[in-house]
Amino acid sequence: MSLDSTRAEGAPRIPRDVVSGSGLRAPHRVWHRLGRGLVGELILPDQNEYDTARRTADPRFDTATPCAVVRCAHEDDVVHAVDFARRWGIRAHVRAGGHCPLGSSTGPGLVIDLSPLSGTVVDGDTAWCAGGTLTGAFTEALDAHGRTVPTGRCASVGVAGHTLGGGTGPTGRGHGFTLDSLTGARVVLGDGHVVDCDADHHPDLFWALRGAGHAAYGVVTGLTFRTRPARPVTEFLLGWPADCRARVLAAWQTWGPHAPDELSTTATITAGAPDPALSPATVSGSWLGEPTGVEHLVDDLVAAVGQPPRVRTRATGARNTTPGSAIRADDVGARSLVLRRHEFFDRPLDATALDGITAAMDRGPRVGEHRRLTLEAMGGAYGRPAAESAAFPHREALFGALSEFRPAVGATAESRAAQEALHGVLRPLASGAAHPNHPEADRADWRQTYHGAHHARLEEIRVHYDPDGVFGFPLAQTARN
Repeated sequence: MSLDSTRAEGAPRIPRDVVSGSGLRAPHRVWHRLGRGLVGELILPDQNEYDTARRTADPRFDTATPCAVVRCAHEDDVVHAVDFARRWGIRAHVRAGGHCPLGSSTGPGLVIDLSPLSGTVVDGDTAWCAGGTLTGAFTEALDAHGRTVPTGRCASVGVAGHTLGGGTGPTGRGHGFTLDSLTGARVVLGDGHVVDCDADHHPDLFWALRGAGHAAYGVVTGLTFRTRPARPVTEFLLGWPADCRARVLAAWQTWGPHAPDELSTTATITAGAPDPALSPATVSGSWLGEPTGVEHLVDDLVAAVGQPPRVRTRATGARNTTPGSAIRADDVGARSLVLRRHEFFDRPLDATALDGITAAMDRGPRVGEHRRLTLEAMGGAYGRPAAESAAFPHREALFGALSEFRPAVGATAESRAAQEALHGVLRPLASGAAHPNHPEADRADWRQTYHGAHHARLEEIRVHYDPDGVFGFPLAQTARN
C-alpha cells in the first residue's frame, strides 16, 4: 500500500499557508461527527472540561486556545483525528506528557492528546509501551519484572517525547541514550496510514524518529524497547557552599565525563532563592553496581575540590526507582514557570570562564527568583554508536549544560535577560550544538544546533512521510512565527 493510498478521494491537499494556523473553519456538526466516531473524548471550547484539557505542563503556553482536543483512548481515535485534521487543513498538535519546550503540544489547531493511551507490557528482554505512557508508570512496570531501560528522572514526562529527542538520564553513561534502546515504533502518518518501523521496515523513518525530537513525522502510538536486567544502583549527593561553586565545576568537568561508564553524574550550581533540595554547589550521580565500587571515585572528586562537602548522602536500590529518587516528580515545581536553555561542550572550561559563569549567575536576582545551571557528563555509552546510526548527531560532546531560571512573580522579562547574559558567557565557549530535548524557538541557527549534518536528510524524510504538512516542523514553524 502506498503512503497516499488512504487519502480520501477529492480530499484537499493542504496549502502551506493554511497549515500554519487553525485551517478551514469546520462546521459545528462536523466536529460532533468526529466525536461520535471516537472511543475517547472530543472536547470543544464550549465544554466545561476545555480549560483543563487545553493546558500543557508548561504555563508559558496557557494562552493557547486549540479549536478542539481529542483525548485518544484507542489508536483508531488517533487515525480519526489525524484524518480530520488533514481534511480540514487544521494543524495537528500531538501531546503525551505535555512538556514540549516549544509549546508544540498545544496551539490553535487540533490537540491529539495521547495521555489516555497508556500502558506497558514487559516480555522477556522486550518492553512495549503505548504512546501516552509517562516515565513513572513505565519504570514501575519495568521494576515489577526486574528489567531496566535508561530513562529520565521526571515521572510526568512522556516516554515517547523523551525517547524521540534522545533521552539522557541517571544511567545513561552505562546504557546509552533512551533512543539507543528503542527497537521499533508504531506511527500514524499524516494521511492516516499506520506503519510499524524498525531497522528492517521503513528504516528511514525509524532512523529519523531516534533523535529528531521536535521534528514531527507522525503520531507515535507505540514504542518497543530492548531491556536489560536491573542492576543495583547507588545514588549519591554531595553539597558545598556558594564560595566553592567554581572549584566544584572545575573539579567535576575533569572527573565526571572521564569516569567509568557505570558512573553518570551532574554538577549543579544555584543562585537566588535557596533550593531546598540542593546546596549552592552540588554533585549528584548514579553508579551501576555494588556500592563499594563508587566510594573511591567520589573520594577522588572531593580531593580535587579541596574541601570536604557539607552534605554527603548515599542510597542503594536494586531497581529503576532507587531510594535516592532516580525517578521523581519535576523538581523545579509543578507547572511553575521555568525558562530553559541548553548547550553542549566539547572541551573543559578554564578558570576565567568558570568565574564569569558564577558572576553571571549572581548578577541581580530578584527576590523569589531561582537560578540553576546543571552540567551533565556525556561520554561512556552515549558516545559508542556512530553518529550516523540515528538522527541524534551530538555523541562526541564532553558534557551538556542546562540552565533553568524560575522568575520571580511579575519579573519574567528580567529573568530572561539574566539567563541571556549567562548564555552570553557560555555560548562562545560551547560547541554550537544543543540537545533536541531542549529546543529553543529563538535560536536562529536551530538546524545546525539540534540536527547538525542530519538536517537535510531529516527534512527529506519528513516531506516523504507527511507531504501534506499535517504535523509540520514545529521548531521551524515556531521560529517563523
